[in-house]
Amino acid sequence: MPGTFSALAARLEAARLTRAVPGASLAILDDGRLVTAAAGVTNVMTGVPVTPQSLFQTGSITKVWTAALVMQLVEERALSLDTAIDDVLPAPRGGASASSFGTATVRHALSHMSGIDGDFFTDTGRGDDCLERYVELCRTHQMIFKPGTGVSYSNAGYVVLGRIIELLTRRSWDRALAERLIEPLGLRATVTLPEEALRFSTAIGHFSGEPADPWSLPRSNGPAGAICATAADVVAFARAFLPDPPVSILSADGIGRMRCLEGRLPYAVPWPLRGWGLAWEIYDWGGTTGFGHGGRSAGQNAYLRILPEHNAVFVLLANGGDSRALFEDMFTAEAAERWNCDVTHYLPSSDTQPCNDGLLDGMYARLGTRLTVSSSSTGAELVVTDTRITGESERHAVVRSEDGGVYARTSASGVLSPLSLIDIAGESYLHFGMRANRRIP
Repeated sequence: MPGTFSALAARLEAARLTRAVPGASLAILDDGRLVTAAAGVTNVMTGVPVTPQSLFQTGSITKVWTAALVMQLVEERALSLDTAIDDVLPAPRGGASASSFGTATVRHALSHMSGIDGDFFTDTGRGDDCLERYVELCRTHQMIFKPGTGVSYSNAGYVVLGRIIELLTRRSWDRALAERLIEPLGLRATVTLPEEALRFSTAIGHFSGEPADPWSLPRSNGPAGAICATAADVVAFARAFLPDPPVSILSADGIGRMRCLEGRLPYAVPWPLRGWGLAWEIYDWGGTTGFGHGGRSAGQNAYLRILPEHNAVFVLLANGGDSRALFEDMFTAEAAERWNCDVTHYLPSSDTQPCNDGLLDGMYARLGTRLTVSSSSTGAELVVTDTRITGESERHAVVRSEDGGVYARTSASGVLSPLSLIDIAGESYLHFGMRANRRIP
């Protein structure tokens, strides 16, 4: 049987060193059996080893937990998927428009079709009113597009859903999560607050090999990315979405609805991520289908993939370095050996050519980010600038593959990400990094 503990740990350690990842934890559900491995350190300053009992930040995997809470409320008939968000939230304060989220529904927010500008990270305090205060600020922002007309990944949309959960359960989001999911599933190493994480061996993220500061997102962004857990606890949560789970948190119908593709990404290139169901990312690896989610927060990355045909779950948590490459190393190798699946990313060959036809040239923007594409005789370049916090820019070469697909290639890592110029309700957008960016005239 491939992947005994010693062999799995050895593979993880070798890949971790190759990819300069400080520490990583891996858990795999294979034929009903949980196998785990850990490597490296939780913090390069302390040198404390990672063990399978170490907590990592799971980032946006949290969104699936938030969605599960929403689906429980749908099954309890406290709301429906097509309930308008503004029909649940109280009227805004300070004279803001009562229809500030327009026609956005619960379904739109779950599938990233709400049009709520998503990368809004602000600290509204540690009190139980932090989500309420966040949503009031969020309502003052311009929508990216009319709800239901496009797809754009929205962290803010999930904080809005977290506030709806609070209103309907009369609990803070953290308390509702604990009472409705963490405790029923019997999870002993899943938390949402820093003071709870202090009870465990807990990883810190790293940037350029140095410990990250701050350690985590503000509490006000909790429903979008606050959960800390062991890899084994993430597997236990994911197992609830496979047939015959040890503990039922939703009906089979509710679980199935969450996995139905709702928001399709507009990339006309071979790309395994097709889009979103109700929170779940939907994958197609050339005939092998699956679902899952990724997460990124304060120098940490998390990866969850589920292969339903094989009743299998794969979870990798890492705290810095080239964790994306580490994930691809481990997932492709384990999927090939354990389940005879090819789950490699379908990227164009390395023989890409500079794209300098000028079709993408221009400036595009969303909340906190400006994208500029400019062409020259040697090719086009995409510059992505943080306009709210750091002012820093990332540069990407714009290249075209043999099949005509257009990609942005990150200078530092060479990673290729698809680009697509699309029309939404008569306006032009550049879709990049799972987000829609409106053209600035």
